Amino acid sequence: METATKSQQYTTLNNGMQMPSLGLGAWDMYGREAEQAVLDALKIGYRLLDTATLYNNEKEIGDSVKKAEYREVKYLSQLRSQIRNKVMIPL
Repeated sequence: METATKSQQYTTLNNGMQMPSLGLGAWDMYGREAEQAVLDALKIGYRLLDTATLYNNEKEIGDSVKKAEYREVKYLSQLRSQIRNKVMIPL
């Protein structure tokens, strides 16, 4: 199985943090489909999840990240029309 991390490129943000250039967009994913999509993406090397409160799938995304066996996942979340970079600390 190919992994996204083999050739993963990063962009350095103004605050010095690095953000993966490739990410999984969580728009219009719900329930088990959303959970499985996130788990599969993390399994093959994705470390950026693009989500927003507006999507109404925070529970599914959060549950998937908790189930995953990865120490760090970066995600973007749009809150009140502002994009913020968050880092999940070791599970």
